[in-house]
Amino acid sequence: MEGKLSEKVDEPNEIAKPREAQSAPEAVQRGSVISDTSKQANWRETQQQHMLEQDESATDLFYKPGESKLPTQKFELFDGDKVSEPSLLASNIAPRHIGSDTINPVSKTEQSSSENKLAQNWAVDYALERTKQKQIENSHKIHDGHDATSNEEFLDMFLAGSGNDRQVHSVRGDKMLEAFIKSPGAEAIRQQYARNNNPEFTDKLGYGTVQAFKDTVLPHVDATGVKLPDYSNPGVHVGGFGNPPKEYQPWAACTATRCDEEGKPTKQGEHVQFQIVNIAGQHSWFYHLPKAKDKPIGEQGARRTIVEIFRWTEPLTHTEK
Repeated sequence: MEGKLSEKVDEPNEIAKPREAQSAPEAVQRGSVISDTSKQANWRETQQQHMLEQDESATDLFYKPGESKLPTQKFELFDGDKVSEPSLLASNIAPRHIGSDTINPVSKTEQSSSENKLAQNWAVDYALERTKQKQIENSHKIHDGHDATSNEEFLDMFLAGSGNDRQVHSVRGDKMLEAFIKSPGAEAIRQQYARNNNPEFTDKLGYGTVQAFKDTVLPHVDATGVKLPDYSNPGVHVGGFGNPPKEYQPWAACTATRCDEEGKPTKQGEHVQFQIVNIAGQHSWFYHLPKAKDKPIGEQGARRTIVEIFRWTEPLTHTEK
């Protein structure tokens, strides 16, 4: 027992002995650096480099790109409540890495809503385009090779580009012709011709666009009350005529020729043959706006130009002298 106790008591003395021997090499090393003049310059340069790097810290890696670091002590603690202090990225974001939420701040809900709206708009546009194409196809099937028999048909032909490019109404009994003879425009040129003493021939007749709009579109007020025009009359879509643009002269002028009952021209005839030409194109459709130009006659497609002719013969109207 005593032998064993003595061995345990001596163990601390044996362990402490190497610690006392450690101071000797350190003293020798420190002394060697100072005393060795050849290594003195390198040692100072190393110390200066350490001094310059005092402000560097591992936390610099967590600054956001482009964020300047404020001059602070190496181990200064920042107050997160102060806006002026530099802010660090969240600890779960890698250093110098910009998260996807930083690049695209739009939430997934907003992005999904925007994509749905685009898809809906595309679907509506596609459906409207398909409907339009179907209407055009049906219009060609119905009207190609035919003249219009009503304002509705004529409008469909103009918008779809269907029907005949040249439509002549010259046979008595034709629905469009019989209606136009009773229109305000026909009555206007009838009176003009009579006031000029029923000449053998004239191409100076006309009916203005503004007057046509008043007579065929606007309601009328008289002693009996308000009266609506006959919107089924072809005079509504014909509008004004006579005094055509230069490119349509002289064949598009409104004319009156003295003739016999059969329509044969004769100087002493007791009848007159009227002819009016309606150039139905984009220019008149948009009420003669300067930038609205007619498509060349014969060109196909929507809103192409249709040449419409009304020709009829009737007895002379003599004015009282």
